Amino acid sequence: LLISRILSMGVDNPSLLTKLKIGSPRLVNNWWISYNLEHIGDNLKSISKIITESNKKKESCNEFLRLAPNLRDFYNNSLGMFYDKTLDEKKALEFSNHGKKIWDELDNLATSSKKPICTKMALKLKEIETSTYQNIKMILNSRC
Repeated sequence: LLISRILSMGVDNPSLLTKLKIGSPRLVNNWWISYNLEHIGDNLKSISKIITESNKKKESCNEFLRLAPNLRDFYNNSLGMFYDKTLDEKKALEFSNHGKKIWDELDNLATSSKKPICTKMALKLKEIETSTYQNIKMILNSRC
């Protein structure tokens, strides 16, 4: 990640932060958010591979189709929080609790499904939810 290189250089060279017009806390926040976004992308790529393999084997996971849109909305709303300059902390905390419910549903699917494809996909989706939740926490931390 480019932001990781900037973080490393910024720690050793505070004048770089001055040139970028960014403080250390904001740089760390942005690094953490970027790191989690990359992790989300990696998991989406893994899910794509799982789906491709399952299509070849004629396997399916209807539970995935039910849960994925909820997670997509959670992720999209978390990105909206990043750009919302008037973020309401109470609303954001309620929203993060909604993510916990999604995580619980995914955990239930991962542990109770008899289909390996559902278990694999649920575990990847749980990682996406966790990274999204981490970003929400960092966004709240940077605003409060």
